[in-house]
Amino acid sequence: MPKIQVLPPAIANRIAAGEVVERPSSVVKELVENSLDAGASRLEVEIEEGGKNLIRIADDGIGIEVEDLPLCFASHATSKLKCPEDLFSISTLGFRGEALASIGSVSQAKIISRYRGEDAGAEIECLGGEIGEVKARGASQGTQIEIRNLFFNVPVRRKFLKSTASETASITDTLTKMSLAYPGVHFKLNSNGKEVFNTPPSTRIKRISTFFGRDLIESLLEIENKTPELTVEGFVALPAVNRANRTWQYLFLNGRYIQDKSISHAMNEAYRGLMMERRFPIMFLFLEMDPSEVDVNAHPTKIEVRFRSEWSLYGRILNAVRQRLLADGKVAALKIDPQENLFGPQKTSDLPAPVQKRAEAPLDKTMDLFPGREGGSGKGKPSVPGRENEKSYSPQESHKSVPFHAPPSDSVSRYRPDQASRHRPADGPIICIQIHDSYIVQETADGFIVIDQHALHERILFCEIRDKAAAGKVESQRLLLPEPVELTPKELAIVREVEPALKQLGLEVEEFGRNSVVVQAVPAFLKTVNVGRVLHDLLSELAEGNRPRSLEKIRERILATMACKAAVKFGDRLKQEEIVSLIERSAELPETIACPHGRPTKLAVNLKDLERQFGRT
Repeated sequence: MPKIQVLPPAIANRIAAGEVVERPSSVVKELVENSLDAGASRLEVEIEEGGKNLIRIADDGIGIEVEDLPLCFASHATSKLKCPEDLFSISTLGFRGEALASIGSVSQAKIISRYRGEDAGAEIECLGGEIGEVKARGASQGTQIEIRNLFFNVPVRRKFLKSTASETASITDTLTKMSLAYPGVHFKLNSNGKEVFNTPPSTRIKRISTFFGRDLIESLLEIENKTPELTVEGFVALPAVNRANRTWQYLFLNGRYIQDKSISHAMNEAYRGLMMERRFPIMFLFLEMDPSEVDVNAHPTKIEVRFRSEWSLYGRILNAVRQRLLADGKVAALKIDPQENLFGPQKTSDLPAPVQKRAEAPLDKTMDLFPGREGGSGKGKPSVPGRENEKSYSPQESHKSVPFHAPPSDSVSRYRPDQASRHRPADGPIICIQIHDSYIVQETADGFIVIDQHALHERILFCEIRDKAAAGKVESQRLLLPEPVELTPKELAIVREVEPALKQLGLEVEEFGRNSVVVQAVPAFLKTVNVGRVLHDLLSELAEGNRPRSLEKIRERILATMACKAAVKFGDRLKQEEIVSLIERSAELPETIACPHGRPTKLAVNLKDLERQFGRT
């Protein structure tokens, strides 16, 4: 007796259902895609118990002809493919012809449809894979599909479905993606008799506002990059507005929601240096390209695709997003909740984190930011609550120990309340003060900007030194007495790997003994810091996480750490002319909205927000 047997269609369809129908939201996705392929302009979805008991989808599409109804539940029956060549240029959302067969094999399904131009409709049922007879009945133009008791005949699968709330959330997410991809289609969702959302035809940006709120809209930048081969459109958020995961990254290809690792990587690269590490940008990108350039038949649920020119697409998206971010130069707004008291009690955890002894204690001097600068050590006692040694700190003593230097009257002036004007011309004098020896407050035409002096100076140094390194003009200073530095075997291995990058940035090291190196020269901007400590910190930075492979990226990471060590610190008192010079230098650079590690350098406060807080509007 042969051991290999052909499976009966009922069993084969249930196995196929395990790939296509994972949960109720999978059913909704497949059926809505069919409605969109049928040209529907209105879709109404009704569910009960998260879709476990009922899923009903009604559309106003072209409908199904009576003679085609029995084939709807047949395996691999489709109207969307005519010949094998069609597989290489798929322009529809569905095409395999297995979704309805799989759904019908694990549910009690019914289709009611009236084809466009016909006077009457018809219906057909499929109960656990058993297809019934076609019956005539009255119906509106379009199609209504009803799925009851999903997985009623596969109790193990039904047992492992999640709670009603979880399944409802998954269906809502699925329809959200569909609504974003097709803003011209009216979507409506009811759950257990209650309306979840109802979105009439609108624009993409209005759809985003509907599902994600108006506050996000204020932080979005529009992307538009078109060529005959590829169109990239959509919106990306400012770097300061981000998420801890990729759940707010929406990518669509020819109207199909997809996930693609290379495009996600391109997005992360576009935000590199503008956003904190381990944070993820928000994006809504819509790609349009020739269907023959992409394979959508790579995954059973069609959520993953393959591109013919993956690296070309990668570069286009990276450049389009990066250029838009740098061209905009917007400063993230410091949001004020009108329901809260601006000057109410504040938790210590809401304030800046303590200065880390390990990183800054040995660095008793910083790079000379301005010629002739006095003091400025970074060793003064911190002036922001929550920092170390705060119990022994006295603001009065701090101000006495380092007198504030008044600026020249013809260049800058200190802020005074009676001088405030929301209509001050942009080319007027720079009005600013330093607070808590850590932040700079600068008046603007419509409010003021709070500047993190360390983060801003770090970005300025990074940009200036990066440009010098690219031109081969980094100034290096040889040490009179070469400094030996003892390393761990792992650190020594990293030094061997990144030695070319270190040398390009003016840091020359040579192996000296078994686990040691000797520093022969340092970049001029690091001449006053503890060279051994900087080298250890550089190697620790490179040892953590995924170390970049290209020399350029390794050099940028090293440069970011060097700039951090050389920049002015929290607690550094600056002269007024130094503050103004810092602001002026930042204005000359195209990318100062975040430090190289992604922390924001500035936060903007609008006068209208303050006026609401003080009850003036």
